[in-house]
Amino acid sequence: MRKKNLGSKKAILITFFYISLLICLLNSKLYADTLYLASLEWPPYSGIHLNNQGAIISVVREAISAMGHNVLVGFHPWEETVKLANNTGSKYHGYFPEYYSIEIEEDFIFSNAIGYGSLGFAQRTDDPFAWSLLEDLKGLKIGTVAGYVNTKKFDRLVKKNFLTSIPAVSDGDNLIKLINKDIDLAIIDPNVFYYLMLQKPALKPHINALKMNSKIIANKDFYVCFKKNKVSKIWLKILNKGLAKINIKKIIEDNIQ
Repeated sequence: MRKKNLGSKKAILITFFYISLLICLLNSKLYADTLYLASLEWPPYSGIHLNNQGAIISVVREAISAMGHNVLVGFHPWEETVKLANNTGSKYHGYFPEYYSIEIEEDFIFSNAIGYGSLGFAQRTDDPFAWSLLEDLKGLKIGTVAGYVNTKKFDRLVKKNFLTSIPAVSDGDNLIKLINKDIDLAIIDPNVFYYLMLQKPALKPHINALKMNSKIIANKDFYVCFKKNKVSKIWLKILNKGLAKINIKKIIEDNIQ
């Protein structure tokens, strides 16, 4: 009788072990099927309330879907986005969209390009500014966004204090500061500029007060920045393979609002 009880207990323990193992396998499968990325509200490229969460997020989602996986995006202020993606304890495998920077490459691995944009200057309509070289902007107060990469030369001139950067928390805040004459220019992507001027309630009444300077600073590609760990490197390969299967240009054009 005692041996029978011991045998029953052993059978129960074995059953419990296999059930626990099955649960762990299922959980790991669910985890392995989902890419977690951090991003920000940066319309029309990314935003929780945008169609398909924005043009660039649509590209990443389509690429990951083409490989049979899912992607979940968390939205945070930009500097928090980068910190969360760099935190080894966070759920995020990386963050996006980001411009290439050799400094960022010290902490992250860049994917293949997931899209493209450009950089220019917003200015007041009644105070146009002509320039040829970035050095021509010396003495002007230029609105930037804290934590953003701009161009190598622009950021170098700011770091040397040759150009005067006035950081803000967002592009929208910079445009309001420009209207209020707190800054002279604001560095911004033209697609972001036009979206904000047409959609942001605080800016819509001033739609004729600002315009983009005719000279573009640079055309820039967007990337996903992945953590330097084994799981994230696997996702990097999956994303890059998926990007080769989709029409990035068409997806962006279909989702730019």
